[in-house]
Amino acid sequence: MAVSITAASTENGHTVSSKKELSEMSIAIERLHVMLHQEYTIYSNFTNYLTKEDTSCVTPGISFTERSMDIDRVLRQKTCEWIFDVVDFFGYSREAAMLAAYYLDRFASLSFTKGMPLSRRSFQLASIASLLIATKIDGGSPTTDKGYKKLTISTLVGLGRGQHSFEEIQQMEIKILRVLWWKVNPPTMAQFISHLMLLFPSQKNIGTSSQRTDLIVFEMAKYLSELAVCVSELAIEHKPSEIAFASLIIAIDSANTSSIPQDFLTAFKVDAANILNIHADSKEIHEISAIFKMICPKIAEQNTYLPQATQRDVRPHHHCIQNTYLPQATQRDVRPHHHCIQITDNASGNRQISPTCISGE
Repeated sequence: MAVSITAASTENGHTVSSKKELSEMSIAIERLHVMLHQEYTIYSNFTNYLTKEDTSCVTPGISFTERSMDIDRVLRQKTCEWIFDVVDFFGYSREAAMLAAYYLDRFASLSFTKGMPLSRRSFQLASIASLLIATKIDGGSPTTDKGYKKLTISTLVGLGRGQHSFEEIQQMEIKILRVLWWKVNPPTMAQFISHLMLLFPSQKNIGTSSQRTDLIVFEMAKYLSELAVCVSELAIEHKPSEIAFASLIIAIDSANTSSIPQDFLTAFKVDAANILNIHADSKEIHEISAIFKMICPKIAEQNTYLPQATQRDVRPHHHCIQNTYLPQATQRDVRPHHHCIQITDNASGNRQISPTCISGE
C-alpha cells in the first residue's frame, strides 16, 4: 500500500525533511507494513481466556471453576506487574516484559481453546517461563556495571519461592515454544510507536523552538503502552497497532504541542492512520481511548502525569492507574513498577528479591 508522507512535504517553499530523513521514513513505512501483515496473519488476535462466561472450550468432565475461573484479570495484572518488576530489577529492556506478557497470553489462550485451560499454578509457572524466553529473545544484556545479574532458571526458582523446580521451568519453556510454534517475534506496541515516531514532524526542520515535543510525545505514548500490557481489556482484546495509534493520539492531544504547527500534527495523524489502515473514529480506537482515560484520568492534564520530559526512563507509576477500574472487592495499589518485589539482605549481605504478587498474596 503506497502512502504519501504528508508531514514530510514542503511548507511555504521550505523543505521540512532531508533526503536522509525521507529515506528513513520510507524504510519505517515498509517495516510498518510488514508488522501489520504479521499482526493480521502469524500473530493474529487470540481468544480471551479470562472470559468466565464462555465454557464452550472446556473439556467434558473437567470443572471449569477449578481450572480457569481463578485466572481472572486481577491475577493477570498482578503477574504482568511482577514481570515488569523483575525486568527492571535485573536491568533488562522493558520490551522483554511486553514479549513475556504476549507469550503468556497466547499460551494461555491456545491452551484454553484446546479445552485445557491452565490452572492457577500452571499460569504462574508459564509466566516465569515466558519471562525467561523473553529475556533471551529481546532482553538485551543487563548492565553489569550497575550490579545487575543475568536472569537464569536458578534465579527464577528462587523468585518463585521454590514453588517451581528447575526442571518444571525448563519443561514449561519448551512447552510454550512448541505451543507457539516458535513464533516468538510478534510486533509489539512499542515497536509500532517507535516506527511511527520516525514520521513525526522534526522541529529542527520546521524552525520551531528547541523544546523536544517529539520526545515528550514518544515517552507519553510508550508510558501508555506499558500500562496497556497490564490491562487485559487492552492487551488481549485489541491489536498492538490499534493501541499504539491510540497512545500516540492521546499523547499528542495531552502534551503541549504548541511549538509544532497544527497542520503538521494533523498530517502526522492522517499518515499514521493510513499506514496502519485504521480509522481514527473507529469503535476500537474509541474503546481504547476510553479505557486509557478511565485508568489514567490525569492524561487530560497536559504534562502533569509525567516526570521531567528529558528523563528517558519513563515507566508506569502508581499515581496514574486508578483503583476504580478494578472491581470494588479487589481494589488495590496497581503500580506496574517496584511494588511486587520485596528486596532484602540475607545473612551473607547479598541482596535477595522475592515476589509478593505472583504467589497471589
